[in-house]
Amino acid sequence: MSGELVSPVLRRSTDRAPKVRPFNPFRYGKTVFEARSPFSISRIGQIVIDSAMVAMTLYGAYFFRFDGRLSEQFQRQLLLVLPWAIGLYYVSNLLWGNYRRIWRFFSLRDAGPIARAAAAVFLVSTAWRFGVQTPVAGTQVPFGVLLIHPALALYGLVVVRITRRLVYNRQQAKQSPTRQETRKRLLLVGAGEAGLLLLHELRKGDDL
Repeated sequence: MSGELVSPVLRRSTDRAPKVRPFNPFRYGKTVFEARSPFSISRIGQIVIDSAMVAMTLYGAYFFRFDGRLSEQFQRQLLLVLPWAIGLYYVSNLLWGNYRRIWRFFSLRDAGPIARAAAAVFLVSTAWRFGVQTPVAGTQVPFGVLLIHPALALYGLVVVRITRRLVYNRQQAKQSPTRQETRKRLLLVGAGEAGLLLLHELRKGDDL
């Protein structure tokens, strides 16, 4: 059948048919992954906080290893090891995608990549300790420090993210409207992990 025999009504209805757009999680704000560069202002703030936490936990590892009595030699070693520890944790967190996750949506599932990043740093530092055997400040880095530091760093990195999540939840609870608004049905198709997180946030509050 030629095109001239098609009904004008049918032609107009097909021309006006709504287009189905694929789901884009970034249209609804930031979800699991940021749409911005890992070097944005907020990401730089996260890196600074993580670096400070790595530094504090490294001092804590030396503190626990030597029962709070560090000699001048190990104090110098601590200062020399510190930039390497910060760099290793930055690279490891970057490779595991921890700087592309939003802290205010942090969950226990997100603690897995942080644990794997800390484990990777432990393996690299242990291989360097027993493989290369390069003395730092005239002596080897104690294996106890290499063992204690990843555990403390993992705890600290998780705590700062949980704290950010709790602060966000408190802020949202204060800003939530008291009146009940009309709710509409929403269908999420092919959203993956981002859709699950969005659904979780929609169920939690009335502000989205």
